Amino acid sequence: MERHSVFDWTITLYVLVPALIIAPFLYADFWRNILIYWDGQLPFSLLLLVILFLSAGGNIRTYLFDADLLFLIQRRDILGQLKKGGFLFSIFLAFSGVALIFIVMLPVLVNIYHFSLIEILCLYLAVCAFKLFILTIKKTIDRTIYRWILYLVLFIGSVRLIASLSSVLYGICGAVCILAIVCFHMAQLKKTNRWFRELEIDERERNKYIKFILHFSAEVEKQPVSRRKKPLLLFRHSGRLFKKRDKEHGLLELLLKTFLRNKSYVFSYYQIIVVTCLAITVLPLWLKWIVAIIFNFFVNAWLKILFKKMLANDFFTVVPLNDQIKDSVWVRFSKWVSLPPVLVILGLTAILTFLRR
Repeated sequence: MERHSVFDWTITLYVLVPALIIAPFLYADFWRNILIYWDGQLPFSLLLLVILFLSAGGNIRTYLFDADLLFLIQRRDILGQLKKGGFLFSIFLAFSGVALIFIVMLPVLVNIYHFSLIEILCLYLAVCAFKLFILTIKKTIDRTIYRWILYLVLFIGSVRLIASLSSVLYGICGAVCILAIVCFHMAQLKKTNRWFRELEIDERERNKYIKFILHFSAEVEKQPVSRRKKPLLLFRHSGRLFKKRDKEHGLLELLLKTFLRNKSYVFSYYQIIVVTCLAITVLPLWLKWIVAIIFNFFVNAWLKILFKKMLANDFFTVVPLNDQIKDSVWVRFSKWVSLPPVLVILGLTAILTFLRR
């Protein structure tokens, strides 16, 4: 039986493998040349907002399924132990996630804002307390509007308190809040009857990771559902792109319009360009050109996949396709779609290289 990876081979070859290779060198350069990546004039509150925003994800999970609950609801002792284990594991993941964020931000904290080890530890405790507050709000508040109001109040309050108090003081407050929140949840585990709410949270978290996996799976078709009869912006009246009318120009026009009218394709297209531009902006000089060169191959490989997918549409079983024009149409299609972003990336790289001199 043929086996497939979650990630397509082009994603693995051009994104994951280079990222794993480049990450240690990039992090080392992050320590050596911190002013390239973070402006020393920026206030600490901005960095704190970034850290808090990155720490706001996740949920407190019980890791139970519907079938488990039907049996375990009659065995309260076993159900309580499983929920306790799920809660402790969720806390461990939350603290580990915050620790990973701090490892990434460590060069900024040490080299720009001159934090000591004790100050970093105190800030870590305060951010962990913030994350536990966020997780508690998600678990206990059902109304979305109330949750967002509490999120906003918590964000503003956390930034103001951490920025105004001494590091030792907000570290102690953070440790006390962590202990109080953990004790609160441990007490609630024994008397709560919100089982279906907890199952709903677990199901939503599982679906989130499933959607993430399917997003990178080339074996699963993810066509967006659209009920719009006419395109919103491009080619609303289906105007001609080429004056010359033959099979090759007709197929090329059909593929270009299909690409530009597909929100998923266009969003991925702009996402690739924006992420690459951001990477080139922050990377050191020698990595800028490596990313720019890899980008050219990656865009063409990605477009080749889309080209084959569009030609595999059921439309071409009704309207037979002349195989002799496929190669020439592919060459012209790749030039039309890949040339603009490649020129943008190379131009941006050249400009940044000139400015560095």
